[in-house]
Amino acid sequence: MNAIDMVPVQGTFFFIPEHEQVVREAKADQAAREKTARQSAYAKSKTKVRSIPEGFDDLDMPLLRDSFAEVFEVSESEVEVPVVGVVGEDCAGEEWSDEGVKWLHALLLERSIELLSMRGNLEEKQDILDWVLKPNFMGYRDQFLSEVKEGIVDGEKAKIVEKRRMRVKLYQNEIPFTFVTCCRVAGLNPDELREQIRARKPQILSS
Repeated sequence: MNAIDMVPVQGTFFFIPEHEQVVREAKADQAAREKTARQSAYAKSKTKVRSIPEGFDDLDMPLLRDSFAEVFEVSESEVEVPVVGVVGEDCAGEEWSDEGVKWLHALLLERSIELLSMRGNLEEKQDILDWVLKPNFMGYRDQFLSEVKEGIVDGEKAKIVEKRRMRVKLYQNEIPFTFVTCCRVAGLNPDELREQIRARKPQILSS
């Protein structure tokens, strides 16, 4: 699947109660961000993604809910989410809309953060941490390049297409439903959020 190419949804952070100024500033431009949230939501450029404010202190609260709400606020009539069929049923004709795919990316990230905030469920937490802390570099993939050259075929000039295979690096932002892709769809900086979670890994696993 090709890399998603969308504009980032800007995130709002209301989970830091002691930073009231952050809340006031976020509310001041909420309307502008809501408009952006309705548009296609992804960009590779880190400069277009809003940074996480300092003071990301409390993993005992349902984090980022208002940030994700901007993605989820699209009405059901605007988001085509296919119904899960019965096993064996023919689902070949079902397709996800772009809005539905964005919604699912953001839902996956929100649910993962919520599970990290809960007590217990150690096995689930470890799986989520493995997903979050996985390196951005995922390996290599084959890329085929075509080059058209003039040549002689059966004594006549002809265009000859030569194909070359290249091994290129593959990163998380090129793959759907990785931590990085989910963050960017939700308008969050994946590097900053990852480091905040990494720093609290002992706390997460001990609760």
